[in-house]
Amino acid sequence: FKKISGFFNAKGGELLIGVDDESEIKGIDKELEMFHKGSTDKFLNTFKDLFKSYIGLEFYSFVDQKIVEINSKKVVAITCKPSKKEVFDKEGNFYIRTSPATEKLEGPRLVEYIRQRFN
Repeated sequence: FKKISGFFNAKGGELLIGVDDESEIKGIDKELEMFHKGSTDKFLNTFKDLFKSYIGLEFYSFVDQKIVEINSKKVVAITCKPSKKEVFDKEGNFYIRTSPATEKLEGPRLVEYIRQRFN
């Protein structure tokens, strides 16, 4: 959710859950079975509940998530639109996505970024 809020605060972007940093497709099939009895609907409902808890329901319209199959493995594809106002996580942290990392901004850097991005 840190990465998602970072995308919201930047220019948007896409996140794939089940694909590692070397672009190897691992899938989420084991997690689906273990935690959601194989149900993609249960997985997506859990995602929404966690999203509400960590980021807030008011930003849910800026995200689109779906489960897709790649090489016979299920992957979560999350598309984030840029937010019209700054997004803080439940602990009050502010992140931006700068490819390929997510950075936490604080102090003067945070103030300046918000002033420029959300003017």
